[in-house]
Amino acid sequence: MKFDYVIGNPPYQESISDSSSNKSLSKQLFPIFMKAAIETSAEKVAMITPSRWFAGDAQDKSFLKLREYIHDNNHMRVMYNYKNGKEVFPNAEIKGGVNYFLYDKCYEGKVKFVNVEAGYEKVEIRNLFEDDLDIIISDQINYEILKKVKDDKDFISLYTITKGRNAFGVIGKKDVVESISYTERKDDAIELRCMADEIRWTKREFITKNVDLIDKYKVYISKSAGNPNKDRKVIGIPYVGGIGSVCTDSLFPIGSFETEIEAINLAKYMKTKFLRYLVSIVKMSQNVTQIVYKFVPLQDFTSKSDIDWNLSISEIDKILYAKYNLLANEIELIESSIEGVE
Repeated sequence: MKFDYVIGNPPYQESISDSSSNKSLSKQLFPIFMKAAIETSAEKVAMITPSRWFAGDAQDKSFLKLREYIHDNNHMRVMYNYKNGKEVFPNAEIKGGVNYFLYDKCYEGKVKFVNVEAGYEKVEIRNLFEDDLDIIISDQINYEILKKVKDDKDFISLYTITKGRNAFGVIGKKDVVESISYTERKDDAIELRCMADEIRWTKREFITKNVDLIDKYKVYISKSAGNPNKDRKVIGIPYVGGIGSVCTDSLFPIGSFETEIEAINLAKYMKTKFLRYLVSIVKMSQNVTQIVYKFVPLQDFTSKSDIDWNLSISEIDKILYAKYNLLANEIELIESSIEGVE
């Protein structure tokens, strides 16, 4: 059966967690409804959904699959994107914002993309997907910045040295952590970094993944980093993990270095507004995953680097802006939208 028009506000997600200690585990429902609406409509679809599918990385990969489907069947005519979902639903907290769209099977061309913030509408007639990206960029200036970074001849993504979820095979649930670790250091124990800056000690035999990383220097960062609608810091505070250390799945490690100074310099880089802005383009929820670093350029963190890592964070930012040839308005956008961290 086909319908001429399909209009709706589908259910967004359902919890699939069977544990009170992991309430965030959920299945995304609206991508299923979006695809079904498009396939059962003969002409047009109008829906309101969370915007996190634009660039997000859902646990069930449904956002990636939805983007691929829309990319291959792109008849999007109009898209209104509210970065703050409370402008649409005042009593609901929808991280990553809210959008409504008109999908017209008789239309092929550029989308009228309208960003709405504090009642102000910014209208762009543009491609929904840019040629070299598999995500939807909410603002054209974001794309211009990304393009300069990605087109650099030496671009390698920080993603390549970032480990994914549960990097060492240690689940962060309290009962699991307490069963394999202790509060005081014992002979041959290694450091176990847990959530909320807790440090415990465990045995090497309990580490089942990335064992080669135990005796390297790395940087730890929390997988949870506040509200993307409000938190202008974007990610948590990074800190150096020394030789003989691992972390639970509440954190994830970045880098694998022979020297401590390289890890220290990476931690400095992760505090820059430049890096955190690039992350903010992709980060659509409070959880930080490895994928959010896909557009962040890897740097040389040794003494041979073209960046003087002895400088302050703000001075390093200036070097990065110059390195990637950012314009004054692009720099102003980054400086005004990201909170400083020293």
